[in-house]
Amino acid sequence: MGKVVEDHHYQFRADFPGVVSDKVEDFDGKGGALAWRLYTSGSPATQTGVSYTAAVKVFDTDTTDVRQLFAAGENDATQSLGATLLGRKDGAFGDDKLPSVTLSYQSVADAAAGPLKGTVLLVVKGRRLYEVTFSFRGADQTAIGTKFFQSFQILK
Repeated sequence: MGKVVEDHHYQFRADFPGVVSDKVEDFDGKGGALAWRLYTSGSPATQTGVSYTAAVKVFDTDTTDVRQLFAAGENDATQSLGATLLGRKDGAFGDDKLPSVTLSYQSVADAAAGPLKGTVLLVVKGRRLYEVTFSFRGADQTAIGTKFFQSFQILK
C-alpha cells in the first residue's frame, strides 16, 4: 500500500502511507495572493483499532515573510486537525537549511478511539509554505508518521 506522489508544479515528493485519495484539492485565486494544493492518504479499511491520515498541503503566496507564513500554517493546521497545540520546535529543513517549525497536537480522548495525536511540519521556501501533516487515533502509528516525514523532499 502507499504511493509516491511527485508534484512538479509545487516541487515536492513524498511517499504517502495507506490509501491515497484519488481527489487532489486545488484552489487557485486567479491572480490573487493565494493558491494551494492538498494531497491526502489514510489508513486502509482492513486495519482495526487504528486510524491515520497523512497530508501535504502547499500554499503559493504573495509574501516571503517567514513569520507570517508560519503563523498562517499554524492556524490552518490547528483548524484542520481540530486539536490543541501542545508544542512548537523551530528547525531547519533539508540540505538548504530552509526555515521550518514542527508542531505537536493532541485532542481530548474520544471514548471509542482515544485521543487524536498529530504532528505538522511547516517549511518555507521563498513564497511557498509546505504543510506536512500526520495524525492518528488508536494504536501508536509514530513509525508510519516518521517514515512519511522522512520521505518528504522539496525538489529544486
